[in-house]
Amino acid sequence: KSAAPVNTRVIRKQNHHIAYMEKVLVVWIEDPTSHNTPLSQSLIQSKAPTLQFYEAEGKKAAEEKFEASRGWFMRFKKRSSIHKIKVQD
Repeated sequence: KSAAPVNTRVIRKQNHHIAYMEKVLVVWIEDPTSHNTPLSQSLIQSKAPTLQFYEAEGKKAAEEKFEASRGWFMRFKKRSSIHKIKVQD
């Protein structure tokens, strides 16, 4: 007899360097949008890697590969609640 299928969900722990970069990115996003400057998804995706991997003290952390893909952007939008902000493609 086979076991009944179980719904499982894989949960990954987010890298703390990426989490810090996302916090800095949210601050960067909120500044131009408060002045009614439209942002595009591609602009945000190109800005994200430039902010990555800096520690709170401003020291550069270990080099890690990061790609601001469309999937990352969609999850970032959901995590940071920027869906309320106008983001133009």
